[in-house]
Amino acid sequence: MGTNHQGGGRALQRHLLAKSSMVYPALTYLEELGYTASESEGTKKHYRITEAGTAYLDENRVGVEETLDQLARFGRKLAQFQKQFKEDNEESDDLGPGPRGGIKSEWRTGKDGSPRATK
Repeated sequence: MGTNHQGGGRALQRHLLAKSSMVYPALTYLEELGYTASESEGTKKHYRITEAGTAYLDENRVGVEETLDQLARFGRKLAQFQKQFKEDNEESDDLGPGPRGGIKSEWRTGKDGSPRATK
C-alpha cells in the first residue's frame, strides 16, 4: 500500500489477509501515536497516513520492508500448511485406520456405490 492510499480497515484486512481483531487495534494504536488519522463516514471509518506517519515510515523503510517480507513468507507458508492439512484430512477421512475409516466416502455414496443426491 502506498502512502497515498486511503481506505477503511476492511480494505487493509483484504490486502493483508488479516482478521479485524488484529487490524482495528493496530489502526487505533497508530492513530494514538499520530501516524494515522481517521474520518468517519456513516458506519465506515477511513484511515490515512499522516505527515508524521510518512516521516516515520521513511526513516524506518528498511525495517518495515524486512518485516513485510517476513510476514509475506509466513503467510505463504501458512497457506501451504493449511492446504496440506486439508488434503491430509480429506485423505485420512477416506483411508484412515480404525473402525470409522472410509466413513465419509460411505456417506457420499449409497450402498451400491452410486453417488447420493445432495441438496
